[in-house]
Amino acid sequence: MNENAQIPLPLPSNGMSVVVSSPRLLRGDRIDRLGVKYEFLEREPTRKKFLRVDTDAMVWIDNIELVSQMARREVTIALPDWLPAARARKWGQDFHSMPETDKLRARMRLAYVEAFLENRRLGYPQKVRALLDEVHRKRMQDPKAVEAGEWKPCLAAVYEWVEIWEAPKGPKGIKRLCFAESERGVRGVQVEDSIAPLLHTAIKDLWFTSQRTRVKHVFDRVITDARAAGIPDVYYPSERTVRRAINGLPPYAVARARFGLRAAEEEYRSKGQLPPTPLPGQVYELDAHKLDFVAVDDRFGLPLGRLWITAVIDRCTRVIVGFHLHVGKRKLSAAYRFGSA
Repeated sequence: MNENAQIPLPLPSNGMSVVVSSPRLLRGDRIDRLGVKYEFLEREPTRKKFLRVDTDAMVWIDNIELVSQMARREVTIALPDWLPAARARKWGQDFHSMPETDKLRARMRLAYVEAFLENRRLGYPQKVRALLDEVHRKRMQDPKAVEAGEWKPCLAAVYEWVEIWEAPKGPKGIKRLCFAESERGVRGVQVEDSIAPLLHTAIKDLWFTSQRTRVKHVFDRVITDARAAGIPDVYYPSERTVRRAINGLPPYAVARARFGLRAAEEEYRSKGQLPPTPLPGQVYELDAHKLDFVAVDDRFGLPLGRLWITAVIDRCTRVIVGFHLHVGKRKLSAAYRFGSA
C-alpha cells in the first residue's frame, strides 16, 4: 500500500466514515503517540520506522495503524520545543496547506539558501553580494513575487537562513524556512490617512533640526495642523503614537540632523573587533593620533604643522612597544623645501 494513499476510517463517536491520508513525514520529524515521542527515520511502502526517544528503541508502525491512530487523535505531530511557538506550529502543518504568504516567503528564502550553498561548494567563485543581486533579479521575474512586494534580503539575513537550514535539530525541508508571516499582526504606527502627511511634516520640520525639540512639540504641531485642516477629534493621534513614530526613524539620520555628522559617525559607524592572538609579539598594531600642538621651525619661526603621535601596540598584551612623534608628511616636506631654498 502506498504511504500517501487515502484510507476510509470509521470514527468511533458517530460511526461516520472519514478519509484520512498518511502523514508526509520527513526524517527528523517527531510524533506524539499516546504520550510517547517517536522520531521518524525511514519509510517503506507499507510502514514507517521510528526511534523511540526515551528508550532509543527502533519501532515499525504500519501506515494503516498510524492513520487510524491519527484519526482517533492518539497520534499527533510533536512540535519542536527549541523553536518559537509560531514557527513550531508550522512544523506540524503540511506545507501545501499553508497560506500563500508563508509559502512564497519560504520559497524565497530557500532560493537564496540554495544559491549560497552552491556558491560555497564551488569555493566562492562569485561574491556573495553579487550572488544576492542575481537571485533577486531571478525572483523578480515571478509575477507572484512582484505582487507580494518581495524584497532583496540583507547579507546577515541570508547567513541566518543558512544557519537555520544547516541546524542539526529537526527535519530537513522547506518548512525550516517558514516563519509564520501570516500570523503576525499589524506592524508599524497606524494613523488616519488624513493625519499621516501632517505627522510626516511635523517630524521633518521639528525633529530633524539642530534645536533638538521634544516629542511634545511635535505632537502639539500635529494637533494644531489637524484642527486647522478641520479633521475631527476622533482621528487625532495620541502623544504615545507620535513617540512610536519618532522611535521608528532611522537612528543615523536622526543623529546626523540633531547632533551633526561627526557625532553620528562616532555613534553609528561600523566598529569591528579583531581576533585575539594567543602569544605576545605575534601581531603589532599601529595607531596614529593628531595632537593639539603645532611644530614651529626655529630658524624661520614658521609653523610646520600639527604634531602626530604613532604608537605600536602589542595586540595580545595591549602594551605600547614604541612610538614616533612626527609632523604631517605634506607639511613637513613643504617646510624642508622652503628651508633649503
